[in-house]
Amino acid sequence: MEREILVKNIDKKVFGREEILEAAYKENSDFKATSFRNLMARLLDSKTIVRVGRNRYINKNLKSYENHYSEEVSEIISEVEIKFPLLNFQVWELSWLNEFFNHLIAKNIVFLEVENSGCEFVYSFLSETRKSGVLLRPSQKELEYYSFDGTVVIDRLISETPKKRINSHHVAIEKIIVDLFADKNVKSILSVDDYPEAVERMFEKYAVDRSKLFRYAGRRNKSEEITAFLKNNTSVDLLTGV
Repeated sequence: MEREILVKNIDKKVFGREEILEAAYKENSDFKATSFRNLMARLLDSKTIVRVGRNRYINKNLKSYENHYSEEVSEIISEVEIKFPLLNFQVWELSWLNEFFNHLIAKNIVFLEVENSGCEFVYSFLSETRKSGVLLRPSQKELEYYSFDGTVVIDRLISETPKKRINSHHVAIEKIIVDLFADKNVKSILSVDDYPEAVERMFEKYAVDRSKLFRYAGRRNKSEEITAFLKNNTSVDLLTGV
């Protein structure tokens, strides 16, 4: 029923709540505005529509981005949680990008980003427990010379970094996309020539909230660069005005 409302009455690729309400009225003249909240909930819960910006939705069955930590990284997260229970941090693994990049990443790097006041404490703690393979805010040369498969890179967590969900250390897909451009260490490891196809795959496979992405890109001073990249190198809809 809900999917039919959209297919029959909305021909836009991207639409807002107003268009959905109008489509509901077209489908059923007796539709009551008081039922609209329930309709929106059903559309979102069933993945009939996916939110990709402020009051912007698409009629496409996109998944929410989620990835799984390796056993070693899960142990590191558990150790940090126990030692620093109030610390805000996020973790992701470079190997996750193999889902999108043509040239596979052989050396997995673990990026552990910690609220600024905790970086040195976490570094000291992991240096003692792991003995090796922990770098604190390394330069590109240091990362190249001293990293190996499984190296943990500790850096500052930028304020207002998008979260996957509350009480989770998983990163949001929007953060990963921005970090491809904003994090010099990440960029130095990857093949930039693979970026157009890789980024396009991210948008094609997963629900990417453009508002969240560009809000974070603004924090990293990368909004203009990412906008130009998407316009000139991909077919990604920027959803102007979100």
